[in-house]
Amino acid sequence: MSVQRAQSEISSAEFAEWVAFNRKYPFVIDRAEYAMAINSAILANTNSKNRSYSYDDFLLQPEKKIQDAKAMEKTLEALYGGNK
Repeated sequence: MSVQRAQSEISSAEFAEWVAFNRKYPFVIDRAEYAMAINSAILANTNSKNRSYSYDDFLLQPEKKIQDAKAMEKTLEALYGGNK
C-alpha cells in the first residue's frame, strides 16, 4: 500500500491507535525479535566475565521512547499537512 493511499484511508488518530496496540500486543515478528534478543543476552552473560548485557544490546532497532497519541497526531499532521 502506498503512503498516499494509506493517508486517504486511515486517520492519524486511527494510526496512533494501531501503533499503541502494537506496542501493547506486538506483532509476531516483533515478539520473535525480542525472544532472540533475550536468548542472546542470556548466552552473552553466561560467557562474559567483564560485562553485563541487556536484551536491548541485541535488538535490531533499539527501543524508542513511546509517544502518546496526541504527540503522535501532531507529528503526523506536521508531516502530512493535517489531511485526514
